[in-house]
Amino acid sequence: ESPSIPDVTISGTNSTGASLVATGSTVSNLITGTSSFSLKAKSGDKITIVATKLGHTCSVTGDSIKPVLTDVTNLTIVCTPLQFSLKVTISGLIGSTSVALTNGTDSLTSGNSTAAKTLSALVSYGVTYNALVSTQPIGQTCTIANGNGTMATSDITLSVSCVPNNYTVGGTASGNT
Repeated sequence: ESPSIPDVTISGTNSTGASLVATGSTVSNLITGTSSFSLKAKSGDKITIVATKLGHTCSVTGDSIKPVLTDVTNLTIVCTPLQFSLKVTISGLIGSTSVALTNGTDSLTSGNSTAAKTLSALVSYGVTYNALVSTQPIGQTCTIANGNGTMATSDITLSVSCVPNNYTVGGTASGNT
C-alpha cells in the first residue's frame, strides 16, 4: 500500500475583487472576489494561480508557486488598472484657426490641422473623463461628441465638430433719396 501524499494549504489576501484560478494536477479552483482565499493541494503539485479583473493587469505576489511542499500563506493579489488614450478627430476647422481642448489638467491645441490627435495623459480604466473645448477658434463654434464618460477597456475617440458662427448685421441705411 502506497503512503498517502499530504495535503498542503495555499492561502493569501485578495482585496482587489479579482477572480483567481488555481490549477495543478490535484487542484482546479475558481476563487472570486473574496478578501482572503485558501485552497488545498497535494504536496509536490505544481500550482499556478492566475488573477484576472476586467480592465486591470493582475499579479500574484509572495512565495512563487513551484512544487508546493509545505503550506503557503503569504500570497497577495495586486491589480493595476490599464490605461488608455483619449484620441481626437476634428472636422470643419476653417483656415488657420485652431481649437484647444482640455481634460482635467491635460490640454491639446489642434493647430490649423484636422489630423487625428491624442491627449497626452492616459486615463485609467473606470475613471471618468470630461473633455471640454477650452478655446474656440476665431469665427467658429466647436462641440465635442463623447466628451465625457467613463474610460472603457480601449482607447476612446472624441469627435470635435466645428461650424462657422452666424452673425446678424443690422442697421439703418440713410442718404438714399
